Amino acid sequence: MTGVVLIGSLFVFVFLGFPIAIALGLSCCLYVAMFGGGGMALIVESFLNGTNSFTLLAIPFFMLSGELMISGGISQRLINFCMSLVKNRPGGLAIVTIISSMFFAAISGSGPATVACIGGIMIPQMVRAGYSKEFATAAAAAGGALGPIIPPSILFLLYGVATNTSVAKLFLAGVIPGILMGVAMIIVATKISKKEKYIPNEAVQAELQAIYDKGLFHNFKEAIWALLVPIIILGGIYSGIFSPTEAAIVASVYALFAGMFIYKELSFRDLPGVFIRAARGCSFLVIISFSTAFAKLLTLEGVTTSIANGVLALTTNKYIILIMINILLLIVGMIMDAAPATIILSPILLSIVQPLGVDPIQLGVIIVMNLAIGMITPPVGINLFVGCKISKIQLESTLKFALQLLVYMLVVLILATYVPAISLFLPNLL
Repeated sequence: MTGVVLIGSLFVFVFLGFPIAIALGLSCCLYVAMFGGGGMALIVESFLNGTNSFTLLAIPFFMLSGELMISGGISQRLINFCMSLVKNRPGGLAIVTIISSMFFAAISGSGPATVACIGGIMIPQMVRAGYSKEFATAAAAAGGALGPIIPPSILFLLYGVATNTSVAKLFLAGVIPGILMGVAMIIVATKISKKEKYIPNEAVQAELQAIYDKGLFHNFKEAIWALLVPIIILGGIYSGIFSPTEAAIVASVYALFAGMFIYKELSFRDLPGVFIRAARGCSFLVIISFSTAFAKLLTLEGVTTSIANGVLALTTNKYIILIMINILLLIVGMIMDAAPATIILSPILLSIVQPLGVDPIQLGVIIVMNLAIGMITPPVGINLFVGCKISKIQLESTLKFALQLLVYMLVVLILATYVPAISLFLPNLL
């Protein structure tokens, strides 16, 4: 009964239009009003403890490092380097968008931030080159979905905290799935570009040629400070020099130094705006606090165990359960923000699959990949909303191309689900 009240009321409040944080808080309050439990003291304590974590402190610093990269001119140099790699291939600018998103994902850890940064530069450029606004937006939004998968990842941080799983191993586990998903996007973007005959016009081609003429080595040298960020972050973590949280702080200091003293495109007068934008990007931490309180009530009332036992009573076939989990997560990703979904569902799903021998690291990859895909699926589809805001078009108009990208992303998801080595090879190796 308590589980029905908690989960049922949450969906009712969400469908009534309440923000997810408010809906979670109201569900907790309704539980206290009906059943007493530990009283409001338990809710308040869980809320305060929700973000009282040294590991979660990495999130605002990764958001800050991303904002510093955008304002410091690092992202444009990263894009120029990718253009030198791709050159005049069919769908070249779409491929550059996806590859640049892969690199930026290894800096910011956030899907919407990746779309805002790379899409903010590439969508207008693709449109000027003759690409349709709809395809340019869909490509940028899909590229942004790599943000939560390629390390460092905010969703992996949340999963690690929620399930007490090694964040360092989770980061490693996301490398191969993220690269495979990026390659899949490049394949479909190339096919679409050939079919739609997207060829840059003469004016844009002249601008691109000026970048190519500088040479690969020159553009690499210009972008080296951006390319070093993932190496510093991941190298520092896996060499034991610093933790993921300390890595985020180092990345922020590094981005500040590079923007102000190397590229010299970031000034002291820019810093207040950078810090404000980063703080706004961290507003979802309130959702995490309410999600933690909600998840604690589910655990205390035995809802997590009941759900696990109920599923296992239906079937103990690991492969059937995994496909059921994928379907559930894809639906949840369509209607709920990824952060609270990760906090709430991770302990429940782990209690279901652990008795079947599924590694917690692999489950983390499955959850994050599903919820990343949810970032480009309506009605929530936050990456599409960010992209559409840049291109000033309606979300519905992007679906023709977004769905084609989605099919290839689902193929990679299925591979990661049923071939554990894709997720576990690097964590087991190191």
